[in-house]
Amino acid sequence: MQQLWRWAAQGRIDHPDIDQLGRDLGLLPDRQRWSQFIDRALLGGGALALGLGLIFLIAANWEALGLWLRFGVAQLAVLAGVAAYWRWGNARAGRAGLGFSFMALGALMALFGQTYQTGVDPYHLFANWALLSLPWVWLARHSVLWLAWLLLVDIALLRWMNYRANWWGFFGTTEWLAWALVGVHGLGLLVVEFGERFGFRPGRRDWLRMSLWLVLLGAVTWLALTVVFESHSLTLPWLAALGYLATAAGGYWLMRRHQCSILGLAALCASAIAVIISLVARAMDDNDVIGNFLFLSTMVTALTAAAGYWLIQVHRSER
Repeated sequence: MQQLWRWAAQGRIDHPDIDQLGRDLGLLPDRQRWSQFIDRALLGGGALALGLGLIFLIAANWEALGLWLRFGVAQLAVLAGVAAYWRWGNARAGRAGLGFSFMALGALMALFGQTYQTGVDPYHLFANWALLSLPWVWLARHSVLWLAWLLLVDIALLRWMNYRANWWGFFGTTEWLAWALVGVHGLGLLVVEFGERFGFRPGRRDWLRMSLWLVLLGAVTWLALTVVFESHSLTLPWLAALGYLATAAGGYWLMRRHQCSILGLAALCASAIAVIISLVARAMDDNDVIGNFLFLSTMVTALTAAAGYWLIQVHRSER
């Protein structure tokens, strides 16, 4: 849109209404697109408000509701969301119903654990929630629900590893927690990218792919920085280094495969700059602190400028 305004200022476009031209070309949202956005936002916000309202209703009236009424309200809420999907199918209202049912199921799991005090670790709550809600998330085919479900898997896995750390000490270290995130989000990224041929349709893939990529990149970057500064603390430092290189190469291929993935490439550049600066800082002499600081500052500036210039060229080539 800025290019249109620039051309209009240069006299290269003779049009009475540049904004209307932008709407005709799809560069600016028209009335119909705004209406669709407001409709989706209100529907999604309503489902979220109903789910949170259910949780607060049960929590605020714990004693007044009684045992059977608490369970009845939670179970009816779950069934109501499923009934909405049964009525409207894959339309927005049906998917919003499954989203509400997804939250209601979590409230039901928490209600069960709080009522009977089984003494199990909290990872059981999140694991059961993720397992029982998987059919609904699959039916909804919505990227928001898939992200919420993946968050449940992450929490359940991390809680389980902390719990097992009491038995097998190495499972509780930050290294293995990072490897767990790498495994889960790396697998999720592969499923999002190649799962359509097997019937996996998560809805909009762009920002679901980007969310998975950012978490995966953050985890492998932490492993790479640990290799640089504290390699003795890692069980398999060589595997962490190879994992970072493989993830960077695969992420570069993936981001270039999909146009308009500048955010993913920018994150990759930031990660590479952090690792390169860390390697240089590790190799420098500690006696000249001021000189080292000035050199590293200059190096960061140069690498950032080079990365910015490259990203601009990539963006222009993809337009």
